[in-house]
Amino acid sequence: MFQKTRIILLAVSLVAVFTLLLGCTPPTPSPTPTSPDDIDRARDLAIAKANDAGNTVPTNITNWTRETIPAAMPGGTTTVKYHGISNGDWYIDISYTTGLALEYTDYDVKIQFDGMPAIWTGTITYEELYPIVY
Repeated sequence: MFQKTRIILLAVSLVAVFTLLLGCTPPTPSPTPTSPDDIDRARDLAIAKANDAGNTVPTNITNWTRETIPAAMPGGTTTVKYHGISNGDWYIDISYTTGLALEYTDYDVKIQFDGMPAIWTGTITYEELYPIVY
């Protein structure tokens, strides 16, 4: 009789433990801020270079919309199109070849304002994005 009671008590305890474990969910991690990806960095560096070249491209646009047009095949060209508003519509197109190691990726950039011809075009290299500091 004592043996039977111990088995029943063990079974009830195991069921209780499993019920508690199934009911517990791990805490949801708080979101960590993410750093801008290389394409966003290329956009920001292109804006700085355009301004250094005597153009007036706003640096205060914080809400860029972003559309990615993927390459049709590996090794093809992916284009990322940005649109931002500051006293009119600004457009930045960034094209790059997919499938390359990051250190071999160059970003071709075109900046336009309100449908006018490009006010700045240029290439942003990996070395410009991540300069080596000695």
